[in-house]
Amino acid sequence: MSQTGMQLQDMIGNLQGDHSWEALDNLMGTFGHPERKKLAKEDQARREAIANSYRHDLLAIFATPEGRRVLDHMIAGTLGRPPVNFAQAGLSADQVGVMAAYRDGQNTVVHALLTDLAAVGFDPSDKGDAA
Repeated sequence: MSQTGMQLQDMIGNLQGDHSWEALDNLMGTFGHPERKKLAKEDQARREAIANSYRHDLLAIFATPEGRRVLDHMIAGTLGRPPVNFAQAGLSADQVGVMAAYRDGQNTVVHALLTDLAAVGFDPSDKGDAA
């Protein structure tokens, strides 16, 4: 049996034990082309650097008193609003779906901002000078 066939047989045998996820994670390391792995790591590092730069830009904006007031206004207008029962407003199912999707989209954008800001140490509960 070839070396690759033996590795596959060993991997299948490992899937039956407690380390099945570890065996699957090692699959790329076993069969991946070294140049592709290098390029994937470089691409991942580049994407992480861009994301980190973006997060620090957000922090520079929203850490200011003015930025904090804008963020507080965005939170109050989206995540801070109570749920609405659109069906009670006499809307059709299509209208309810559109309104719910619109509101969910607003909430998602603000939640994404807060998540990115938290990744660089921003604490939304700390009102600082903007309070």
